[in-house]
Amino acid sequence: METKRDLALKHYRRTIAHLEVLKEVDRRTREAELRLGRRMGSIMDKVKEDTLAELHRQGKLPTSEIEKKQIENKIMDNSEDLAKEMSEDTKQAAQLGRNRTVSHLQNKGLSIQHNPMPDRVMRMISEHTFEASSRTMSNVVGNVMDSLASSYADGLGIDDAAARLGDTFQNMKQNELTRIARTEINSFQNLGVYETNKELGVKYHQWISASDSRTRHSHKEINGEIVEIGKPFSNGLLHPGDRSGPIEEWINCRCRLVPYLMPEDMAAPVGKDYFYEKDLVKKKPEEKQTITVKPEEEEKKEDKKESLLNDMTNFLVSDEGKPTKPKPKQEKKPKKDNKRKMLTNVIDFLISDDGRNAINLFTKRRKKGGD
Repeated sequence: METKRDLALKHYRRTIAHLEVLKEVDRRTREAELRLGRRMGSIMDKVKEDTLAELHRQGKLPTSEIEKKQIENKIMDNSEDLAKEMSEDTKQAAQLGRNRTVSHLQNKGLSIQHNPMPDRVMRMISEHTFEASSRTMSNVVGNVMDSLASSYADGLGIDDAAARLGDTFQNMKQNELTRIARTEINSFQNLGVYETNKELGVKYHQWISASDSRTRHSHKEINGEIVEIGKPFSNGLLHPGDRSGPIEEWINCRCRLVPYLMPEDMAAPVGKDYFYEKDLVKKKPEEKQTITVKPEEEEKKEDKKESLLNDMTNFLVSDEGKPTKPKPKQEKKPKKDNKRKMLTNVIDFLISDDGRNAINLFTKRRKKGGD
């Protein structure tokens, strides 16, 4: 039996190993965020060039709806390229989450193999990135139009307005694109973990919050929280970055999802939808269930045998029970068929274990009665 010291040492080793995994994951996740940020930045540079080129083509700040629409179209034409870049990196992030989960479970002693993310999940990511890229470009349109409107209100010429617009694009690259890249990469990495946990039949998973001053308060509070897969954490999300929850809970989130294997001698607390390791309870030893036959039940079985034997004997000594030869070329009557069927059932019973027991019982009782 493990002592408290053994359990504490086991927990310490498991924690250290887990922190090493998270350290490596953080490095690779950060690399993915920077890579997607650079690719999105390249697309944004092209959007900036197209927008400024259209502005100079018009030769003045746009005021009519037609002029504004022409600039908007130049921006939105880049949505497909942005979706392609985002889709490639987010799919890699989902696969990274899957690989991390498999490695984590392998380290726990489970015999499972690495394999690609299911096509169903990849299609889901493609659909999302198409919508996300369109939404991002719509935000760019809004920022560009606000900048041009501000320049017009301030009485700026086209060159000064173009310089201000350049600053607007630079600000989007440094702030908005960085936030988008972080949100997309982490969200789909955790989606990869979530889908892999479900596929492998893992019962529980755990929320691991980023441990620094930038972590939002609501996520610090649930660090280490454990739930059954398919049920939401206490903040309403199925996993970090889950878009089905409030935007303030998933945007710019850096938290992690990890599979949680319940210790063999522990169990989840009863009546709690989410809990922590400190809430686990010791399993009760399973009691062996034995079935015993009560004396009165045994007597009922004997009485049933005797009753059946009496019915059988009465039938055999009756006229109905005596076999008769059927007349040739005469149709069998239902009554004789019933007799033959009944006799067959009696014979089957006599050669069975219950029949032998009944005959022995009947014989003993006849001898005891002096017959």
